[in-house]
Amino acid sequence: MKSIAGLVLLLLFAFTVQAQDLVLTPIGADVPCMPGVINKSPGKGLMVSFGQAAPSTNWNNNALPDQDARLNVNRRFKSKIKIPLINKPNLKFMIGWNYYRERFDFSHLDPMSQVILSSIDDQSLKSSRLSAYMIYSIDSRHYLGIKAVASYNGDYQGAFNFDKRYTQYNLAILYGTKRDAYNEWGAGLLIRRSFVNNFPVLPFVTYNKTFNRHWGFEGTLPVNARLRYNINEKQLFMFGPQFESRTYSIDVMAADGKSGTEFHMRRAELQLTLSYQHNVAPWVWIEAAGGYSHNFTTRFELPENAGSSADFQALMLQPSNGVFFRLGLFVTPPRKHFQK
Repeated sequence: MKSIAGLVLLLLFAFTVQAQDLVLTPIGADVPCMPGVINKSPGKGLMVSFGQAAPSTNWNNNALPDQDARLNVNRRFKSKIKIPLINKPNLKFMIGWNYYRERFDFSHLDPMSQVILSSIDDQSLKSSRLSAYMIYSIDSRHYLGIKAVASYNGDYQGAFNFDKRYTQYNLAILYGTKRDAYNEWGAGLLIRRSFVNNFPVLPFVTYNKTFNRHWGFEGTLPVNARLRYNINEKQLFMFGPQFESRTYSIDVMAADGKSGTEFHMRRAELQLTLSYQHNVAPWVWIEAAGGYSHNFTTRFELPENAGSSADFQALMLQPSNGVFFRLGLFVTPPRKHFQK
């Protein structure tokens, strides 16, 4: 009941806060201010994407440099949907669902890592998020953005598991300002509560600028910073770094296969990405992306309340860097539908 009550709380931003996903309106003395600049990248109302990291990736054991595991492939699937409930000139409100799944397939497991890595080998690790977004126009040059998220992250079965061991709540508040239709910036705070809570409060800054008919910049620091090149109204390129992180609650199974020990798997990477987006039909876009991923240490840690009776010890592995690619399709209504 406690997790369901938390879910009913006004659902806001995950670690990547992107106001440009919401709406776009022009700016003027009598026009309510909303996020977005001229020629910005399109938002994703309904989206599916498939990705894969480079094969033959070594996962080096930090404690034993001469031992490593070999990852054959890491497949990733992501889908999301946003549904507008209120679309007034000075107030927008949407709800959404974001589903992410990844699967690791190891071709070799070193003896020191075998027990833990075999628990995620060929298993689906999931992140399912319920979200609510609100944008309120304060005046013609300032707006307030709020996003709430309840997410469930782990190796559970099915689309959701509301157990508190998988639960994370995020609340982000953004104050934005637009000097004109080509320049926008904002400052905000992300407040988090989760089964792993290293940084419960994080500040962030958004900055979006259109330089001319072709070039622009879209960024949410410290998460991403992307240079935009608009070929025309239906085609554009995006290039820049983006930080990605995932945390899962997983069960590491004992030799008898009947009892498991709870671990927290934490991984992070910095992706240098080039993406191409093309409007192929009314409302419908395709995206092809690829780049190079710098992988940080992947950690398998015991919960703080695990005590000293756990069957296994914490593990730190260093995946090697490599390339990745992603293909996706998304649907977004024309901007005129949000300019009422």
